[in-house]
Amino acid sequence: MDHPQRIFLKSSGFLVLVFILLVMCTFPKSVVAQGRYYFFPGLALYGEFNDNVLLSEAVPVSDYLTVINPVVRAGYSSRRADIEGAYEARANFYKDNTELDNLEQRGTANFFIHASRNVELFATNSTTYSPNSDYRDPSGIFIQRSTGLYNYTSGGGTYIINERWRTAGNYTLALSRYEDPTFPDRTDHTATARLIYALSPKNELAGDYIYQRFDFPTGDLGTNKLGAGLTHRFSLRTRMEIYGGPMFIPQGFSNPLGQVKFHGRFDLLREFEGFLFAFNVSRDIVSVSESEDGDVALRTGAFVTFTKDFTRKFQGHLRGSYGLYRSVGIGGTDTDNGYFEAGSAYKLARWASLVAIYNHIYQKSRGEIGTNLNYNRFRIGVMFHRASDRFSF
Repeated sequence: MDHPQRIFLKSSGFLVLVFILLVMCTFPKSVVAQGRYYFFPGLALYGEFNDNVLLSEAVPVSDYLTVINPVVRAGYSSRRADIEGAYEARANFYKDNTELDNLEQRGTANFFIHASRNVELFATNSTTYSPNSDYRDPSGIFIQRSTGLYNYTSGGGTYIINERWRTAGNYTLALSRYEDPTFPDRTDHTATARLIYALSPKNELAGDYIYQRFDFPTGDLGTNKLGAGLTHRFSLRTRMEIYGGPMFIPQGFSNPLGQVKFHGRFDLLREFEGFLFAFNVSRDIVSVSESEDGDVALRTGAFVTFTKDFTRKFQGHLRGSYGLYRSVGIGGTDTDNGYFEAGSAYKLARWASLVAIYNHIYQKSRGEIGTNLNYNRFRIGVMFHRASDRFSF
């Protein structure tokens, strides 16, 4: 009998395929003919130095790597739909620590459909297998060691009721299957319904209902959240959001903390020409019982990215992030995560660029179990790609 995770992967892939066929069958031939198909292959060859390949605090071990990184991206784009699939592999060959040699792989499929004037739909599926690699979430804040299979499927849409009102909803399913026995396998379910009202061209008021369930081998944890937020757009490139609400954990779930009284966050996003700054603060207050105050968790994060074309052939970029998780009361601890990257690319020819990248990553926690982890990584290599493709490095 198939393992449950294999059944899930097969079913999610099948649903994505069915979704593509339904979308393509829905469009008239004239609409399909107006679109364009594209195919972008790419290949990067790197030499890399890492001063802490084992992520050890006590005895850091350095090593040199040879990295082969092929990428293929293909899709279809039209006035009514955007459909794209991508595959990326990264083969890592270590000079001294050959037991760490590995092949990381990622496949993605994304769909965005303008079904009608009032309806927009989306679906996405991503499968990643990353043994012995570093993982950083899209916000750039959290850094951890990933040793296993991660699959993420999401779908939803937006319905524009009239000029001021619209609704949005989505459902996501994420599967984490770890090879490391210290990390339990986990499946996450999230369903979100949102009602949005435009107070003015620059201000939006939104109300949310969010249901989350986390399935562990030892039991399930379920939560219900209510929230309301105000978004203000200072300009096309700057926005601020204030959001908060109660969170309820029903009795009967395997949750030792009880009930969350409040969850809230503040977001600030600022875009300049070639520059992006994002700042986030969130706060959770947990009650163990009606008469006892429990855990207070405060998360703060900031992310900055800057890209500059110095000449037609030379480009440079800087990226950095900082995250602080502070928990008092139950198991109180502070954890800092930091990431810094500096890189440059020089176009050798229409299909090739010389690339150099430096990374510094650290993680430090204070509490009952303290950690202080740092490592530096430097890469230099050649990237072959289509000139019309914005190949990310």
